[in-house]
Amino acid sequence: MALQSGREYFVKRPPLEVIKAACLNGGSDYNGRKSAVKHKTGMKRKLPTLLI
Repeated sequence: MALQSGREYFVKRPPLEVIKAACLNGGSDYNGRKSAVKHKTGMKRKLPTLLI
């Protein structure tokens, strides 16, 4: 996968579906990353999603 700057992409999928697909491409699932962020930060609402 290559990242390109300076381009716009229009996707017909909902944002959460795009985020979940990005998580899977990174080797985990959305719920796993969400649980990890809760554990590390102690936050319960408005969690940042780590897409690495």
